[in-house]
Amino acid sequence: MLEPTQVKSFILHPDKLISNAAVEYFSEGCLYDQELMPLLIERMQNTKSLEQLHLFYAEKFPQTNMTLEALFNFLENSTLHINTKFQIFKIISNSDLQLLEAFQHKLNLLPTGYQEQIEHRFQLSSMTTSTLWDQLRELCLDATGKYVNEFNYGYGILIIQEMSKRSDLDPAEILSILNPANESYELEYGILLAGEKKLHEAIPALVNLLGHEGDLVTENAVTALVRIGSSDVVSEIVCRFPKESWDFRLFASDVLGRLKQPESEKVILDLLPVEQDPTVATSLAYGLCTLLSVEGIPLVSHQIGQGYDRLVDLEESLYVNCIMNNVHLPELERYKHKIEQKEREQELLARKQENAKLGRKLQGVNPTNTNRFGLPSNVPYVAPEKVGRNDPCPCGSGKKYKKCCGA
Repeated sequence: MLEPTQVKSFILHPDKLISNAAVEYFSEGCLYDQELMPLLIERMQNTKSLEQLHLFYAEKFPQTNMTLEALFNFLENSTLHINTKFQIFKIISNSDLQLLEAFQHKLNLLPTGYQEQIEHRFQLSSMTTSTLWDQLRELCLDATGKYVNEFNYGYGILIIQEMSKRSDLDPAEILSILNPANESYELEYGILLAGEKKLHEAIPALVNLLGHEGDLVTENAVTALVRIGSSDVVSEIVCRFPKESWDFRLFASDVLGRLKQPESEKVILDLLPVEQDPTVATSLAYGLCTLLSVEGIPLVSHQIGQGYDRLVDLEESLYVNCIMNNVHLPELERYKHKIEQKEREQELLARKQENAKLGRKLQGVNPTNTNRFGLPSNVPYVAPEKVGRNDPCPCGSGKKYKKCCGA
């Protein structure tokens, strides 16, 4: 498998599919360092169509004065696509507070909601750790009996991000929350906090939560385990994998594919040939592709030939893996043709959406008052029926439904 240092240069690859895959590699693996954003800025400056780049994967990439300056310069371009703008807004609003202080005079380029988020972050940074705990518990109490979209879940994320910086945070207090019987949102937030703090002692509890019934709990547990990034995560998973439930194996395979470690690759190479469930097998095969495993290429090719669960596009993933590893397969040309056809269909859909937006503008609908889907706020977005949590999002972002419109 390729090392992260070998993958960085692919951010500059002229093929947007390869470039986006490289950015996703670091995002999904929670591998953040100062070299990533300058490379992405260079890629952005050398493309004519920024909306084709999946900038949402760079939301947590560390920024510098230079990269923030470049991002604000992009925002001053009046022709910038609305989706690209919102992706840049998100990147900027997640930046280090000390860096943002130097750009106070440019924050008016951000919508009010993002300015308020930054202001909330500054307010939280001035609170004691004890007060932050009180804020989190008060939020969770208010959220009792509510769905995640019925309260300000994002504010809790901001609290967690600030708490993770505190040296006086007691690990025992975090561990006490990680109880599967805990029905409060404290559990979801505690999971993320354990990940942000890279709390090694939390690994057994987090692995145990991979079989939890709640989607948000399991998805947060996956992210936390990847964030911790220890080989002990792999060891804890592999000893439990064969005897655990379908849900556990599916989410555990996601963890293994996102941990960019040789130990993780070895485990998947052992598990895939004996996995009987097609969905779990598909997830394991996809993991080998996202790990950029050369040894895994024959296994993934065999899985495609056998048939696989369409929760992911294995042909596209295998194509990316082969291109990055400079491996030629006879079927790559067929995969490339399929990928290009899908891109043409997405571009056609995007043009139809733009024409529809223009039509609404001519009819007197204010196009600047848009919702999160780029549609006017008074025009609801209706997703197709029966969109699976792991299916590609119908909005065309390239993300899984559960990580986009289904979030």
